[in-house]
Amino acid sequence: MAKKNAWHLDPAEVGWATDGSTSTRRRKRRLSRKLDNRSLRLRLTHIPTGISVSGEIPTGNYSKNEMKAAEEELSANLFNQLESKVARHLRIPGR
Repeated sequence: MAKKNAWHLDPAEVGWATDGSTSTRRRKRRLSRKLDNRSLRLRLTHIPTGISVSGEIPTGNYSKNEMKAAEEELSANLFNQLESKVARHLRIPGR
C-alpha cells in the first residue's frame, strides 16, 4: 500500500500583514537596540477562503536577534493554526 501524502497549506495562498512599533530614547545609534521598546502584530490570511489568524509579540526590550527569533516563532505558530483552521473548513480527512 502506498502511503498518502499529508495535506499541507500552500504558503503561496497565504497573505502576511505586519504592524510594528519601535520607540527609542537612544541619543547615539551605536547603543544596543535592546534599549528600545518594540512590539509586532502579525496577521496571516488564507486568500481563497478568507480565514485569518493573528498574534502579537508584546511590547518589550528586544535585541535585533531576539526580535527576529520571536517573529519566526510567532509566524510558525500562526501558520500551524491557520493550516488547522483551513483544513477544518475544507473538511480535509485526517486533519
